[in-house]
Amino acid sequence: VINGNVILSSTNYASSSIFTPYQSLTSPASIRIMQEKFGVDSIRATVIIKTETAHSLSNLSLFVALAEDTVFYTGTNGEAMHFDVFRKSLSNTTGTSVTLPTAIGDSVVFTFSSPANSIWNFSRIFTLAILQETSSKNLVQAEASSVSDGIIVTGISETATSFRATIFPNPVSGKLQITGYPFEQKTNYSIYNATGQTISEGEMVKSEIDVSELAKGLYYFKLGNTVKKFLKL
Repeated sequence: VINGNVILSSTNYASSSIFTPYQSLTSPASIRIMQEKFGVDSIRATVIIKTETAHSLSNLSLFVALAEDTVFYTGTNGEAMHFDVFRKSLSNTTGTSVTLPTAIGDSVVFTFSSPANSIWNFSRIFTLAILQETSSKNLVQAEASSVSDGIIVTGISETATSFRATIFPNPVSGKLQITGYPFEQKTNYSIYNATGQTISEGEMVKSEIDVSELAKGLYYFKLGNTVKKFLKL
């Protein structure tokens, strides 16, 4: 399913063309997440939804959850690293009803909180939010907060340990492009295969990495606290 549209099973899922109709689309809303420690063992997430342009949207639902960016556990299949592991839903199964303001620049704010479970790595928990049209399920906007070693941080940060980079194209055959990273800061990157083995690593010095020599298959790109999955064609 892409943006609420079911992609037929007869489709070539390895082809990047299935994403073409959804590229360069804009959204009338932005989401900002502020995540913080609440008490000694709880998390509070504040989700701010702002109207950026004129729109005719109504009947929206907001889904908010907690996830752990990396869980280190060797499963029966031999995989030792598990990325973006769902931990808890902060909204109910039908989502939280949202009325997006009509005036540009106006915002609505929602606050959620939850105690941390003892099996979580508290420093790796982040909040994710998805805003969609209730009936059509079309995606309006989505966002995730950042994590930082040892602390819970806000969703907007300029430090190298708390950004959340984006990679494209995906699937990729040649060069992987990276955005959302402050390149004036030095941070090491790593590429892992599907079994958690390190395939490539180095210092991030520019906004692209040549992956053309990698064998076809599924890989994970790690930069700072960001871990992204990509398919090499």
